Amino acid sequence: MKTTSIVILLATIGFCSCKKDKGEESPSLSLNSQASKSVDKGDVYVVGEVINASNRLAIHVEVRVDLFGDNGVKVGTATDFAETIAPGATWNFRALAPVHFLNFGVPAINGYFV
Repeated sequence: MKTTSIVILLATIGFCSCKKDKGEESPSLSLNSQASKSVDKGDVYVVGEVINASNRLAIHVEVRVDLFGDNGVKVGTATDFAETIAPGATWNFRALAPVHFLNFGVPAINGYFV
């Protein structure tokens, strides 16, 4: 009787929700520079640079930008995604704003590490 062995290798995947609430920020994924407003052919973007300060590959990285209008009222959200950010590398994000806004904040940078 022939026996077949199957070996399953499980990879450890970690999730990072790198929020900037109350002055706390994850050391793994963070803004490398101040984000800014940019206009290109009539479209308005929030642009900036995210750094992966970990020694692991970051995958499915999302930057969420909250958009604010008059009196600080939230009027929308803009997002951008990166498939991967290598350890120690940076990513220049460009989040398209779907509405007119006066100010913005980057409350979260989310991703997984493999």
